[in-house]
Amino acid sequence: MEHSSLTEIALRNLRLHIPLGVYPEEQALGSDVILNVRAWYDATLAATTDRLSHAVDYLRLCEVLCDVAYQNCALAEHLAEKIVIKILSEFEKLQAVEVEVIKLSPPTACPLEAFSVKRYVRR
Repeated sequence: MEHSSLTEIALRNLRLHIPLGVYPEEQALGSDVILNVRAWYDATLAATTDRLSHAVDYLRLCEVLCDVAYQNCALAEHLAEKIVIKILSEFEKLQAVEVEVIKLSPPTACPLEAFSVKRYVRR
């Protein structure tokens, strides 16, 4: 019997200070964010061979995430989309990816701890 399975990989709690926000002061001063990425692929070959070339290199994934995050974005939704597009273009093995952008202490009239956006895309 033939079957397929997916393995989930995750980058959790990548904390960055990036230019994210609609207001000029947010762009100038930057915002504290946490980025989380979950991705799924068939890791059968990697699990069998123990070779990085058959896996998704999480260090490279982290580099891609940082490269995109430091580009100016007004909306967390736009940043999440840019990250998803870049990850899927760089990592052909991936069958699905979820990106969460958490903006810490957003400038609001109420004491809001965080605002978050999650974007999930399947091939």
